[in-house]
Amino acid sequence: MIQQIVKNRKIEHLIHFTRTSNLTSILANGLISRSILQANRIQFAHNDDHRFDERENRTCLSITFPNCKMFYPMTLNYPADDWAVIRLSPNILWELDCLFTETNAATKYIKDTPDNDLRGPTALEKLFAGEESRLQQKLKSFDTTDVQAEVMVSGTIPPNYFIDFNFNYQNKIKDLVGLQALAKAFPQYDWKIRPEYFYQR
Repeated sequence: MIQQIVKNRKIEHLIHFTRTSNLTSILANGLISRSILQANRIQFAHNDDHRFDERENRTCLSITFPNCKMFYPMTLNYPADDWAVIRLSPNILWELDCLFTETNAATKYIKDTPDNDLRGPTALEKLFAGEESRLQQKLKSFDTTDVQAEVMVSGTIPPNYFIDFNFNYQNKIKDLVGLQALAKAFPQYDWKIRPEYFYQR
């Protein structure tokens, strides 16, 4: 059972990173897959110019820590943008339609794998395979072996799954006033400075 894996591995949250310009829409509507956003002509700032994983009906999450091989270079390549790291409830793993990929979902191997082979407890456990590599990286039980491992969630992730919103050091935030206003408008969430999410694992 997926719930048992989450309990045994002490997985406390999932991760999604985005530009802060998307937060107003995300807070109101949830995390919406690109295909739905485009079909409804909803404006958004995307992370990928091209979704090479070819599963645009799904939103990409990570377990415990951001995909820093993608996220960290983005923060360097787009220094004028502010970024947020959203932490979400692990209940998503068993309550919503999820695919589990042990590496980047855009790889040919993952793209060629049928969706049904990426579902369920066995697929989830593959994200933590490779004991030797895990020991070399000094990973915790809740860390995926490959930092680019993904959870791909179908459709829309409602806001009730959000735990908190996390940001880089205050002196690195360009629109601090705007973020403070947003935090005031949505006091049900914690808004925190967590710079560790903005660097390499």
